[in-house]
Amino acid sequence: MQFEEDSVASASYLKQAVPLMVQRQIPTNPVNFALWYSHVKNASQELSERLLFEFPAAGTYDPKKSQQLFYDYFVRDHLPEQDETQGAVAELLSQLFDTVNKATEGTSQYSESLKNTIAAVQNTDDPKEVQKALSNLLRDTDAVNRLTQDFQSHLVEARKEVENLKQQLQESEQTALLDELTQIGNRRAFDQTIDRCLQDSSQPTSLLLLDLDHFKKCNDTYGHVTGDRILEEVGDILSGIREANIHPMRYGGEEFAVICEQPAEQAAQLAETIREKVTTISVRQAETGEIINDISVSVGVSQASAEDSADSLKERADKALYQAKENGRNRVEMG
Repeated sequence: MQFEEDSVASASYLKQAVPLMVQRQIPTNPVNFALWYSHVKNASQELSERLLFEFPAAGTYDPKKSQQLFYDYFVRDHLPEQDETQGAVAELLSQLFDTVNKATEGTSQYSESLKNTIAAVQNTDDPKEVQKALSNLLRDTDAVNRLTQDFQSHLVEARKEVENLKQQLQESEQTALLDELTQIGNRRAFDQTIDRCLQDSSQPTSLLLLDLDHFKKCNDTYGHVTGDRILEEVGDILSGIREANIHPMRYGGEEFAVICEQPAEQAAQLAETIREKVTTISVRQAETGEIINDISVSVGVSQASAEDSADSLKERADKALYQAKENGRNRVEMG
């Protein structure tokens, strides 16, 4: 949900929202204000219906229901997909909402106590009454000080939890970009990296598309377990050539890709190095003990031009890969 209205419109919504909250005795904290501001703005018919159903009149306010509405309409869409992380963020927000509500209510009560004390002092000359009023104010001051300290303590803990969640999210994002079998980038990582590299005109971008030769026949002959071991070996080779400007990925199945922030000549040399290393792979078939060492890869290489999109670059590299297959496999072709 977004708020992009100008100052005149926002002032109008404020004037409509606050009376509705006051009528219902709803604390005017940021969470509640966002809900009722959205209601008078007609930002979401569903939110308005739920809001009026939960809080139809004075005495019906429930901070937990308010927090749930805020979570559903302002937070949920911005959370990561993992249920565990969503739950952790929701719990953290719930704790913060509780802390803010307690601080808001405590401050409001203290403000009322201060007003009563001032009135009592002004309306009496009796020293005992003055002393009593001041004692009550001192007691309430101590209470609000403790509340403030608790609030600050909760904020410190929340900051630690946010840092912890941030680290978990970073680790989760990294895992989401890894191919589980080969432990190099997956197709999602490829799409993100190729777009980023093509947007950066400060360096050349070349693309290598690699396809293991006769891999289907290998799977049919030796089984998928052996096929997976071969893919893992290729993943190890590609991990070994990974650098800050060289990004190996598993494109899908027996296809791999390497995005090089280098000109075509260097990319072709890298492709030749990879091709040679793949021919050295040797895998023992578990059931028969047979050694499989006739593994090879065909590679297509293409350098991006200023006009290239990711699709057009992939198309040229794919044509070069097809040419390598047509020309006998186990070779590198430029496109």
